[in-house]
Amino acid sequence: MQRIFIAGAASTSARALVKMLANQAELGLSVRSRERFCSLLGLPAEEWNTSGLGWSLQSAQFPCGLSLYECDATAAPAVAETLGDFADGSSDGKRLDGYAHFPGSVLLKPCHSTRAEEWDDVIRVNLTSAFYGLKAALGPMRKTKSGSLVFLSSVAATRGLPSHEAIAAAKAGVEGLVRSAAASYPELRVNCVAPGLTDAVMTARIIGNEQATRASLSMAAAKRPGTGDDIAAAVAYLLSDHSSYVTGQVLHVDGGMSTLGFPKA
Repeated sequence: MQRIFIAGAASTSARALVKMLANQAELGLSVRSRERFCSLLGLPAEEWNTSGLGWSLQSAQFPCGLSLYECDATAAPAVAETLGDFADGSSDGKRLDGYAHFPGSVLLKPCHSTRAEEWDDVIRVNLTSAFYGLKAALGPMRKTKSGSLVFLSSVAATRGLPSHEAIAAAKAGVEGLVRSAAASYPELRVNCVAPGLTDAVMTARIIGNEQATRASLSMAAAKRPGTGDDIAAAVAYLLSDHSSYVTGQVLHVDGGMSTLGFPKA
């Protein structure tokens, strides 16, 4: 049975991944708020047991077991401690088979109106958190010389989109981090999923704006926003043995937005 850790598990795509893997792997999850996460998944808080630094749950919904941690993904010591605690919980030694990184944010502002603190926050939440997650996951994975790590980028890192300067720079940094790590640790697999416009909590303001949604979809062949399941399925593939010959790659799940061009109507 695989042991997989999902950081930022309260996001729409991460929750879809949790449901996909519930019957296949022992899961460790980090969230900012345990109460909010339990509410989103309909899990009564009283059913959890205190375990190590977090809480554990084994139920019909999660037969392989679930460990939940409250953790700030931008705090290096907390991330290292949390990943270490989950790895230590393995019955066959300190083991971590997979790591998926979902913490992120969206800022749609042109450079001239982006405040310094907004820039710092975008870099911290999207890029710095990815570096800390990678560093923490490498510890147990390098000991077993195996494992798969998956990070989240964005179509904005590839295709120039207006008012995306900060998030595009942060996600391009994530892609560079992934490629370099794949070269530094060839015994592991390190990859990236780059979504296009996705119907999610984080993008609710964009999806709710008919003009913005129409503009985004005009650049994609699919002519619909992606879903959490679309993104989760790509991440699940990269975590699985089916992708054993895939590393250092950016898998675009964007309806063709990154590579196809369409004339404006």
